[in-house]
Amino acid sequence: MAEVLPFRGIRYNTSRFPDISKVVCPPYDVISPEDRDRYYELDQYNCIRLILGREFTNDTQDVNQYTRAARYFQTWLSHGILVQDIRPAFYFVEERYQDEDGNILNRFGVIGLVRLMEYASSVVRPHELTHEGPKRDRLELMKASGANFSQIFTLYTDASHALDTIAEQVLQGMSHIEAMDFEGVRRRMYTVSDPPLLNQVQQVLTDKELLIADGHHRYETALAYREWRRAREGFDGRPQPYDYLMMYLTNTEGEGLTIYPTHRILANCSRWDTGRFLNQIKEVFDVEHIPGGPEPARCRQLLESMKGGHDQRVRIGMKCKTVDGYYLLTLRDQQLADRLMGDQVPPVLRRLDVKVLHAILLGHYLGIRAEEQEKRGNILYVKGVEKAITILEQDLLHQAVFFLNPPTISVVSDVVKAGEKMPQKSTFFYPKLLTGLVFRTVDTVDELDEDL
Repeated sequence: MAEVLPFRGIRYNTSRFPDISKVVCPPYDVISPEDRDRYYELDQYNCIRLILGREFTNDTQDVNQYTRAARYFQTWLSHGILVQDIRPAFYFVEERYQDEDGNILNRFGVIGLVRLMEYASSVVRPHELTHEGPKRDRLELMKASGANFSQIFTLYTDASHALDTIAEQVLQGMSHIEAMDFEGVRRRMYTVSDPPLLNQVQQVLTDKELLIADGHHRYETALAYREWRRAREGFDGRPQPYDYLMMYLTNTEGEGLTIYPTHRILANCSRWDTGRFLNQIKEVFDVEHIPGGPEPARCRQLLESMKGGHDQRVRIGMKCKTVDGYYLLTLRDQQLADRLMGDQVPPVLRRLDVKVLHAILLGHYLGIRAEEQEKRGNILYVKGVEKAITILEQDLLHQAVFFLNPPTISVVSDVVKAGEKMPQKSTFFYPKLLTGLVFRTVDTVDELDEDL
């Protein structure tokens, strides 16, 4: 069972920052170099300096982006830019946003500490593979700063919506902080520190299994940090503050949980020939050309066609740079597709459009091996149909874009329960969490003081 605790969060001083929009930023792994510069210039106290600091040619082992982040953090604390809450709290977060279809949605979640558990426990489950480079980077930051600067984005399932009921009862009229990001997502965060309410929140979350939506690298980094601390200081079996990690938890049954697909742009593939490719794939796909016409109507036609009916066949959209219009690729022969994917692809993954794309279209027909796909030399990953089309046209080396359907949370859950991982870049949970709402040092858990 999950062990969830309130904590004394560290937050931007509201007397100096009544609106924290200029000092927050997205998670480090979705920030481009250009975006990093923008957040640096937005405000001298923007938390980009904590999570994704600039590197310099004269950096050393003792002076680098990690030590600078630690220095910023400590300086901001000592100068009152950041202040620590007096009492342990859970931090309730409301996010209001507009999805790609124009619908206004609200997502509700709570930030607390969750005890670290190995994946084998099935209390906390991953759905994506991780890579060593990002984990080394995050571990160095954690060692230098001794802090959790951002939350792991996790999901739980509760058909009774118990936390929503608690929120409706206590949040109305309560003071809060607000932030608006560059995508127009409005967030409100409420600090709940009343002991009876804390107990209610803990009771709701204690028996839940948690699925990591975003933050796999940071979660595994926290596990590695825990082992590093134990190796240095010894471990007597009692829980320590570094055994806990700051997480955001939201209900899969809530209305505001949105998953977008990540589309693929093919670039500089030596085997690409539009006509030959279309002819080859007809042995396993039905290929329908959606001719040119006024935009965005024909694009909407493609996206609607990709949703399909009740036959559950895999459908993938495609736009080629040299051909007007779009193509709808519908998997016709699943048995042949299974043979092409081979035994190395588990059955639970063979019905995923993203796996069919990578294993058959990119792997079998275009000869881009799995290890080459992981290096991303021929593939660009893009969220948003319009953005993908724009990027396709921007570079002569871009040859085609493949459009995917968004995976459902039930599909992701089925893959995880089967003990497998989703293919890379197959889920884009939206909105991304903001970094800067609340921080936490890894050596403070007040609820453990009497036991330490």
